[in-house]
This record gives sequence, C-alpha cells and structure tokens, in this order.
Amino acid sequence: MPIEKRNKDEIFNAAAELADAGERAAFLDQACGEDAELKSEIGDLLEHDLERDSLLDRSAPGLSATVMWSLTERPGDMIGRYKLLQQIGEGGMGVVWMAEQQQPVRRRVALKVIKPGMDSKAVLARFEAERQALALMDHQNIAKVLDAGATESGRPFFVMELVHGVPITTFCEKNRCSVRDRLELFIPVCQAIQHAHQKGIIHRDIKPTNVLVTIYDDKPVPKVIDFGIAQAVDQRLTERTLFTQYGTIVGTLEYMPPEQAELNAFGVDTRSDVYSLGALLYELLTGTPPLDRSLVRDLAWKEVLKKIQEEEPLRPSLRLSSSESLSQFAEICHTTPAALPQMLSRELDWIVMKCLEKNRTRRYETANGLARDLERYLADEPVEACPPTFYYRLQKAARRHRLALSITAAFATLLIVGSVVSATFASWALKSRHEALQARAKTEQSLARETAARLEAQMARQEAESLVVQLRQATQLANEGREYYEREMWSDAHRKYSEAIETEPKYRDAFIGRGELYARFGQWEQMAADFDIRFQLADRANPVTQIEHALLRAYVGDEAGHRRACLSFLDRFKGSSHAVHHQLVVRAMAVSPTPVIEKSRLVELAENALQRKHNSYGSYVSGLAHLRAEEWDMAVQRFRDALPQAADSQIPIHRAGYAPLAIALHHLRRNDDAKEALEHAHRALQEVIPNVMSAYDGKSRKIMTHEWLEFWLLLREAEQLIRQQPLELDPALVEWRDRSREMLNASPSQQDPMQQEEANFDEPLAQSTTPLTGHDGASTELTRSDDPPNRMWNDAAMATLELPLANADATPEHVPEDYYYRFPEWEIYQTYPVYHPEHEPPSYFDELASTEPLILWGATQRP
Repeated sequence: MPIEKRNKDEIFNAAAELADAGERAAFLDQACGEDAELKSEIGDLLEHDLERDSLLDRSAPGLSATVMWSLTERPGDMIGRYKLLQQIGEGGMGVVWMAEQQQPVRRRVALKVIKPGMDSKAVLARFEAERQALALMDHQNIAKVLDAGATESGRPFFVMELVHGVPITTFCEKNRCSVRDRLELFIPVCQAIQHAHQKGIIHRDIKPTNVLVTIYDDKPVPKVIDFGIAQAVDQRLTERTLFTQYGTIVGTLEYMPPEQAELNAFGVDTRSDVYSLGALLYELLTGTPPLDRSLVRDLAWKEVLKKIQEEEPLRPSLRLSSSESLSQFAEICHTTPAALPQMLSRELDWIVMKCLEKNRTRRYETANGLARDLERYLADEPVEACPPTFYYRLQKAARRHRLALSITAAFATLLIVGSVVSATFASWALKSRHEALQARAKTEQSLARETAARLEAQMARQEAESLVVQLRQATQLANEGREYYEREMWSDAHRKYSEAIETEPKYRDAFIGRGELYARFGQWEQMAADFDIRFQLADRANPVTQIEHALLRAYVGDEAGHRRACLSFLDRFKGSSHAVHHQLVVRAMAVSPTPVIEKSRLVELAENALQRKHNSYGSYVSGLAHLRAEEWDMAVQRFRDALPQAADSQIPIHRAGYAPLAIALHHLRRNDDAKEALEHAHRALQEVIPNVMSAYDGKSRKIMTHEWLEFWLLLREAEQLIRQQPLELDPALVEWRDRSREMLNASPSQQDPMQQEEANFDEPLAQSTTPLTGHDGASTELTRSDDPPNRMWNDAAMATLELPLANADATPEHVPEDYYYRFPEWEIYQTYPVYHPEHEPPSYFDELASTEPLILWGATQRP
C-alpha cells in the first residue's frame, strides 16, 4: 500500500528513525514520489542531522513514531510581542528564531520555543531549566535572557540576546589569530563559566559552537550560549522534575570529561567544565580536539567512551609536531612550523594537560584558576601548572626584568674581573709561603707515618706473641683432650676440648675432637654446631668429614647450610678420579628433597661412578640420584639391584635402601609395596639402634656417623610421606643420649657412668723421639705422641721453638731455614709433623705463604 505524501517535516522525522541507509533511501523514494526537489532537500537535512556535534542537536529517537507534528510557526508569525523573521537554529528540544520585538522597544532578539510534540515532562523540565539558568546569570560574556512566556498553544519560549557571531575556532581561523590572541580571547570564556559556577550552574556542553564570537566596538567578544543541558549545583532551577536518566549520556564526545562519559554521571561537578575548557583550549592551540573526530565517527560507542575514560591525549606540542597540517596551522597563527611546537612546550603543555587530567582532583579547582594561570603565562610569570623549580622561577624573573638584570650582570662582571686581578696578585704573594708550609706539612706527615708504623709494628708483635701464647695453651689442652679420649675418660676429654675452644675460638682441631666425641654418644645437634664452626674456619676436609657436615646441616633443618656444604663438597672433589668421592657427593645431596644441583647432573655423577665400579653400593647411590630426579621406575630398579646383597649383610645399616625404595614406590602409587618396604626399613632401624648406642668396638666403628644420619633422614622422609606422621627417636636411644649428655658434662671427680674400663691416671704417656737434622748438621729431639693419625706436639717440644710471625707475602729469606710448618691448618701438619726445605718441592713455601692466617716457626734453639 503506497504511503501517503506528507509534508517535509513529517517525512524528515520518519526517515530519521531508520538506522539503515538502504531502508532510508527506499522510504524517501516512496514518500516523495516524483518530487525530486523535496527528496533532495530532505536528504540534505538527514545528512546534516547525522553530522551534528551535540547529542541534543540530533532528532529525538522515537519522536515520529509517537507524535506526528508540523511546525505551526512561520516567518511573519507573532508570538506575543515578537515577530518571527527567520529560523536560525534547531536543537533537540526547541527551535531558535531570529525575531523582532515590537514593543516597548524595537529590537532584534533570539527566540527559542519548544517543538510541538516535545512537551513531555522531561523535555519541558530541561527547557525550563535552561531558561532559569540563563535568567540567573548576568555576565557580559554570557547571552542574556530578556523575556519568557508561552505560545497560544501553551508551548513555553524564552527570548535571549541575539548574538551575531561565529564559533570561536572559526573566528580564530578566519582572522588568522596568533597564539597570544587566541589565549586573550579564551580567558573571558573561562571567566564566564566561572560566573555560571558561582550561580550554581554547570554548563556540561562547552564546545566551539556554544562559544560564539561577535564584534563590539571593533573588538571581538566571546559569548557562551546554550545552557540546554546545564545542571544546577546547589539549587533547584525549576519546580518541575529534572534529572539525568540512568543509562543516558549527554554532551559532546570530543569535549566530554571522563566522569560525564559514564552511564551514571553522578561525579559531574564544576571541574567537569574545566576539562571541557581544556579540550576547547587544546583545539584553539592545535586545530583539533584531544579526541580525534575520525575516531568518534568510526569507532563503536563503547570504544569511544573507553577512550574518553582511559586514554591520555598527546601533549599539544607533540600533537602539532606529528600533525600533517602543521605548516598550514602555523601559517594561520603567524609563525613557523618549527617555532609553533616550541612555543607550546612547557607552560602551555602543562596548563592544557592539567585541565585534561583524568583524575579531576588534579585539575584546576575552578575555571577562574585556569584563567589566572593563562594570564600569568601572558605576563611571563610562573604558572601554577608547572613544577616550581628554582631555575624555572629564575628564568621567568629574568624575562620580566631584562633591563635590570643586564645592568646587574655588567656590574657583577666588573666586580668579578677586579676580584680576579686582586686574587692573582695575592696568590703570587702567598705562593712561596704556601710551598714552605706544604714542605713542612710533608715532613710532619712522614714523621707521623713513621711513628704510626712503629706503633703498628709493636702492636702487631704484641698481638702475635699473644696469639702464640693462646695457640700453645689451646694445643696443650687439645692434646690432653685427645689423651683422655683415648683412655675413654669422656667427661675429662669433653672438658679439655671445651677449654681449648674457649682459649682459642679459631682452633679448628678442638672443634673436630669435640665433634667426634659428640658423635660417639649420639649428640648430633651439638656435633652439627661444632662442625659448622669448624668449616667456617677452614672449608677443607676429607670426604667423610665433608659428607658428615652436609648431613648434619640437613639433620638440624638448615636447608641453606646443607646446600652450601654440598656445593663446597662438589667443588672440592669435582676433579677427583675416585668414584667413591662422587658417590659420597651424591649421597650428601640426595638426603634432601630440595634439589641442590640440576637433576640431570646428579644422575650423571652417580651413573659415571657406577660404570667405573659396578656393585651394590654403586647401585644404591644411583638409585638415590634417580629418586631425586623423579625417575621413579629407574630408582626402584637400582634399589632392587642393591638390596639383595644388603639383606645378607651382618650390618643392618646396609639395608638403608628400603626407605628410599618406599618413597619411589609411593610416587608410583604402589602403596602396598611402599608400606612393605617401609616395614623392612623399620626392622633394620631396630637392629641399627643397639649398634649406634655402642658405636665403637675398640678402635673400629661398626656404624659411621654419616651412615646413621643418612639412614635416619631417608626413613624420616618416607614415614612422613607414606604414613603422614613424624618419625620419633626410639625411647632407648633418647634415654641413652640423655645419659650421655649428663656424663659428658660431669665434673672430673665423678665416675663416668658409661666408662667401659677403669683408666690408670698414673700411667705415663707413651713417648718416642724423632731426630731432626738442620742445614748446619745439628740435631735435636722433639717429643710427640705415638698415635700416627693424630700426632700432636706436646708442650715440652713447643717450648724449644722460637715462633717469629711472618705475614702472607713473606719470603724464605725472612724466616729461618731449619723447619717450616703452619698452624692452625693441621691437615698437612698431622701427616708431616716437621718439614725440611730440602725435602719439599720448590713450590711448597709459595703454597704456605698464600694461606691466611699463617704462622711460620723456625727451630733456632736446641735443648
């Protein structure tokens, strides 16, 4: 059914409702029929409607679907005492006419009347709010309200001052205004908005088309118009209900602050207008708004709002530098393309970007604050928006007071020249005296250094003599402790070792002896503490001592100390050709679930050792490496290879592989097998405990300390993992350890409760003599103990020696050549008690001299 031909306004509003361009074109073809002129005119109107800046300037959605209206006003009609002459604008709520007031005076005015069909409660409320907002204000840069009323049909209107002007950006472009002219034109706009704020009104739609510039007395005067979406701050503008509907965004996107771009713009206040003023100033200085119009046109609605709320605009100077139209815009501003960005940098950049802060608390508090900052810039005064550095303020002061500064600089130059000449003559007069004083000072410094050197040497000698005395005392005490140990007089041995440590806290051998004593009686925590200090003094030891140190750190829960001990162990023996050394390193690392080195490296060490010597011990060590590499199947296979031989061993500690086997089986989810292996491990534990409590059989050890600690740590891990309960020490073992602790701390007069046989205190120590021959053929005899693994010089032999202290860079000629050995580094000393220069390689002394601390002793006295 063909659509009846309607008037132009009805067709335009109906077409504006159609979002699809194809549907719109088909509708116009049918509605306009053969009237090509009407079709073309409505098409132009539709195109103009889609390009409007403000949301309120567009046709109201749904209007034509509910009300079909036609304009009742025509040019020449009368509304009250005003004759309509020409329609000059149209917004979302009303139509603006140029009218002529007939009485009591004749003048031309702007008359805004609400559109027919737009008289809903919300629209009427906004229209009346704008009328009340304009009526409240009286400022030369705001269009004045002259009258108000209603048409015969009851539609409200109000009469405003007629502004014959153009948008401020258009005015600046047509009149080729400079940057300074633009700022001077913009300042009154800020003052007008400040006036509105003082009246409690927020404009909320500041943009170029709402700031018109007209000419009064040959001077451009900006006028702020269109308070159509103004919001009252602290007063009601109308008796009608007025609110911004939830989910509605009003304003123009290119100039909209972030808080206004939210669906619920409760955060809008006077600082929102400051943001819009900053956006307008941005466009005046760069020719484009902060939010590019092409983005508003091309992007989706939500994306545009997100950019407004989150994306920081480029600084004006940077926007100009990257703009393709820089040359054209610079020519309009009467400057060069190179000078314009430089002119905007710093102060103007700071001012604009302070307005455009996303966080409104960092913007100018008022529009008047923005205006005052621009006035300061134009007057070459410091602006508030810049960092208040001293250099910046000095630079501004220099610009303001160039003449005074130039005169001051001239006087200062003359004063400096005079001062330089005077200083030159004075320096010539004082030069000789200064040289004499300098020579005297050098002489005094030399004397002072010589005196200090003598005092330092004397103090060093005293310190060395004191150290030698302490070392002699500590050595004597440690020798006595070793003798008591050999006689199984445990409390006396413990007391002597402790006294030696108290006498010389850096005496490593005393810590070793006391640690071994603790190990015999299961005091592994105390042994761990002594071994930790011993390794701090010298991080070198045999492989067994190294693994004991690592396992002790793991036993007391010192994960970092265990890692350090293992890495030191690995570094010490990484070049060793003995497979057993590498296997001990693997065992030291494998007692902790926390990896010390890469898993592949751990497996490589174990497998290489196994290839060189394939036996049950090597299979056990390889199983530990595969266990920590989380290669459960291979770990089970290796432990299965090792355990058949261990099961036949008379020493139950050799069955320690059952605990790690249980761990591997548990990770393979073979829970029954894991529990069975754990039971085997517990049976071995019950056999091990009696052997631990009688660890020494004469001079041989059935169970070494590191074997017991490794067994216990792996079993404790398996118990926690499989049964999820801690592994407690056997009560008999706990009781034995407590009794041992009491015995070790007993006084010398008490009988040791665990002493195996009565010691004969009157029996003399076994003695022997060793002849020593020097370069001069003289010989002497030094008395020593006969125990080869632990030779210690007794105090009688020590007394025959004179002990000169030599520093680390001493040379052989500084030390008597008879004998050399070092103290307290006992490893070599215990093996070779006395060294003869002719019997050692040439590099031996260099090795001694490179070790700190170092004491070289020479036998220069004979008994």
